[in-house]
Amino acid sequence: MPEPTFDAAGYPSPETIQEIACWPLGRYPAMFEYIRKAWKYPDCVGGPMRRAPREVALCDREIGGWYRLATRGWSGNERIICAMQDNLTFWEIAWMASFRGGLTVFRLDPKIEAGWRAKAARGEIPSTAGYMRKQREPVPESVCDALAAACEAFGDSREDEG
Repeated sequence: MPEPTFDAAGYPSPETIQEIACWPLGRYPAMFEYIRKAWKYPDCVGGPMRRAPREVALCDREIGGWYRLATRGWSGNERIICAMQDNLTFWEIAWMASFRGGLTVFRLDPKIEAGWRAKAARGEIPSTAGYMRKQREPVPESVCDALAAACEAFGDSREDEG
């Protein structure tokens, strides 16, 4: 597994953001380990957990595969969440809930992931591996800054609603 890299200010590098955005189908538990290394506050990365986090326990009681990320408002962690959203296959499979204040909850269900791999093998959905190969060029810093600004603007608009 590659190691995340950082810029001079300690933010995840464009290459780290690109790695997350293009992480291949079938290796998502390893992606969470990579994210834990890139996260500013690794104690705010929980998982894998057997039981659902309390935020979603009332609506989903499935056992196993739960992950919980809290950004603590740091824009570098928000960039990582944006990269996870850019990985459309991952987001469709794993995202469970997002909460005001930067908390996001995921669940990796091996049965669902196997179903997506089978669909990709049959050509019913684009292959994530093919997408990853096409997208391997580093993301320009301006794109990362634009993603971070969009995430921060979204966060600011949520605060204004309360």
